[in-house]
Amino acid sequence: MILKKASNWKPFLVVLTNRHLAICAVQIQNKSVYWLYNKVNAMHKTNSSSTEILLLLKSDCSKSKKVFAYAKSISNQVNVIDLLKTKSTGTIWQNILSKLNMSPKELLDKSSPYYQANIRGRDFDERDWTILLMNNPSLIRGPIAIKGNKARLIDNPTDIYKM
Repeated sequence: MILKKASNWKPFLVVLTNRHLAICAVQIQNKSVYWLYNKVNAMHKTNSSSTEILLLLKSDCSKSKKVFAYAKSISNQVNVIDLLKTKSTGTIWQNILSKLNMSPKELLDKSSPYYQANIRGRDFDERDWTILLMNNPSLIRGPIAIKGNKARLIDNPTDIYKM
């Protein structure tokens, strides 16, 4: 929301807060300063506090919906990132994989028809598997929960209680 509409604005400051809110100060003709607030995707954040649970999930998955419900029962601070709608980077995935102590290949759903038709039997290096994750988040076999410096691939919805 812009407080005053102008065609000649110049952004000169962007701040990301811990609540995923970008604050951009807008200067108009070097006289007045207005503020522009935009909600941004939370995918850049892969760290969470000791009470906050960050869920990386697929919105069209019934297991993900159950995991979200269980997570809400153990913490009031549950943040959700829909992997199907939010773009990610290789660095973010490397951070997540290091917390999981897993390789990218281990995250993939090997029963998926796409995996069976296009990936099965092929050998990639670590970087290529990460790129595959970034471009095909629907292949991830389950939700990922992050709490503090710990992460867990949730195969069974009640696994969230082991966090």
